[in-house]
Amino acid sequence: MSHAMVPWTACAVLLLVTQLGGGLQLTSIFGFDDASSIQLWRSNHDRVMGGASTGAASWTGECMRFTGELSLENGGGFASFRSQLKQPLDLSSSGGLRLRVRGDGRNWAVSLRTGQGRSDHHWKAPFQTKEGTEWQVITVPFDAFAPAFHGRYARTARPLDSSNILNIGLQVADGQAGEYSLEVASIDAWRASAVDVQPGSIAALETRTRALGRALDEEPTEAALLGALGWSERILVVAEPLGGNDYGKLASIQRGRWVAALDELALRDLRIVHLVGDQAALVAGRQLEVESVKRLRDRWGLPTGNWACALVGKDGGVKQRWQEMFEVEDVFDIVDAMPMRRSEALKRSRER
Repeated sequence: MSHAMVPWTACAVLLLVTQLGGGLQLTSIFGFDDASSIQLWRSNHDRVMGGASTGAASWTGECMRFTGELSLENGGGFASFRSQLKQPLDLSSSGGLRLRVRGDGRNWAVSLRTGQGRSDHHWKAPFQTKEGTEWQVITVPFDAFAPAFHGRYARTARPLDSSNILNIGLQVADGQAGEYSLEVASIDAWRASAVDVQPGSIAALETRTRALGRALDEEPTEAALLGALGWSERILVVAEPLGGNDYGKLASIQRGRWVAALDELALRDLRIVHLVGDQAALVAGRQLEVESVKRLRDRWGLPTGNWACALVGKDGGVKQRWQEMFEVEDVFDIVDAMPMRRSEALKRSRER
């Protein structure tokens, strides 16, 4: 690894830049190496709306820790912690955030508030933690963030504005009452290098994401999506109904499992598409036209009223459907058994 000190004008401080293998570069946002480093973080739980969840941030001597109890009483069900940035962050040149965490096995989410939309409008990206003493590195791309208003999906005209981030938060709202705990050692921004981009890497996935985003900006339709991905990427679809007490929770948990394994998804050229009822298709940080949602559901055999997932191959055919949540290893086993995938893996191993 190589290190260099460079100015980050949004923070008006000097931050450490780290060059990683695989074509990624990290720039530090938060490093929790002393007690004062957690002072910018505040709790904001469901008590603001009559709920009963509790929790506080503390410094362990080596990292920041969030602990408390999630309660579902009085219509509550979330505990969140937000940083109070002194100045907005401009992360427009970055691909997303990278967190080093030690969790409790629960589904957590990163939240961002930007200068766009109303003050209570924010963007959320889920990630699944492991229970135990093991540290995890979670790489969250900006295209994984979905717009939300009061905890539910909110249609927006524009993608996430990463050039004007007002605060960064972490939240647990997985519908499971009980104690929670999350330790956070660092939060960084990552960007894909213009060189040394290896096939099957997160940097390669990010390069394709930016190209796909530009194509969908010009034509936000399923035809443009399928035309761009055909024979180049496989698709993981999570489709949920709009309505019911579980709206958003199952999809968040499933997507969180995928985000936590982003490097493995990138290795297999897998892209996530999220269908929200008959109202939205979220992909590459964009929202397709409403008419495209029904056409995608019809094409992939995913009825509007049911929760389901599907794996779509590079040839456009549906290889597997699930009617309940599943582990990411199930997808990897299916993909790794495909003749095309075996050929890809062999070719890439020879090129390294």
